[in-house]
Amino acid sequence: FDITAEVTWSGYTAEVEVMGEKVRDETGGTVAVLFDDVLIPGVESAETPEIGELHYNTSFLPAYTPDLLADWPAEIYSISLSDASVRAHDYAHRHSGGRFVQENAGMVAMLHGLTMQNIEVSIDSYKLLLLPVWMLGYTYQGQSYPVIVNGQTGGVHGQIPRSGVQKFLGGLFGGE
Repeated sequence: FDITAEVTWSGYTAEVEVMGEKVRDETGGTVAVLFDDVLIPGVESAETPEIGELHYNTSFLPAYTPDLLADWPAEIYSISLSDASVRAHDYAHRHSGGRFVQENAGMVAMLHGLTMQNIEVSIDSYKLLLLPVWMLGYTYQGQSYPVIVNGQTGGVHGQIPRSGVQKFLGGLFGGE
């Protein structure tokens, strides 16, 4: 999905005292935040936490032809376009504030009391894509662990079983 969000914001740049009363130099406006190629899974089986770790370069995807599958099975989408658009809208709404702050860091650094009063989200366009992902899982000591592989980059994402000591040490040193 390609999405535009309009973020209405306000804040103040300075606060001075005039005749015993505090006066703020208020400012505000509306800024467009653009989201290009927000990927929303079209199948329910892909709804795992690891799916958010997959990143694809969508700028050079080939047009679909049956030989792209090379006789591999592919799951047909099971989430309707309307449901996927609701999820994309929700994603943009949740991330617009952070994206606004990131894209306007210089201005935001000079502001006090920054608030975002309104975020209007509109979906500009969508594309149905067939992206290569392999999903599998394994069982270790009676517990199942999902693993996903990005077919474009070869990146592997999943959970690794850890003991209590390993979790503690991983937390100390930035691991899982």
